[in-house]
Amino acid sequence: MDRIGYVYFRGIYAGELQESEIGYKYICNASYLETGVPIGFNFPLSQAVYFNEELFPFFENLICEGWLLKLQSSIQYIDPSDKFGILIRNGKNLTGARALFFTSLST
Repeated sequence: MDRIGYVYFRGIYAGELQESEIGYKYICNASYLETGVPIGFNFPLSQAVYFNEELFPFFENLICEGWLLKLQSSIQYIDPSDKFGILIRNGKNLTGARALFFTSLST
């Protein structure tokens, strides 16, 4: 099963972060390309599909650490090593102007 997180920046839909068996993709929303600003240094506005076998460090660094990670994972019954799961389950309360919302796709 693939999972998708919808990425919002300053309340505007910026793109999708997708997880699959082979890795992770970030795809910028076409309409966001016209008026938006980059969500991060490593994600300039581009029609390119960004791919990485591991969760992108930009998104991984939005995940809580330490005691808060343990608390979130135990309360929400998520394996603490499931970084994407932790990220999308807590995506409405991220640091800064970013938010992620979750949906899942069956393949």
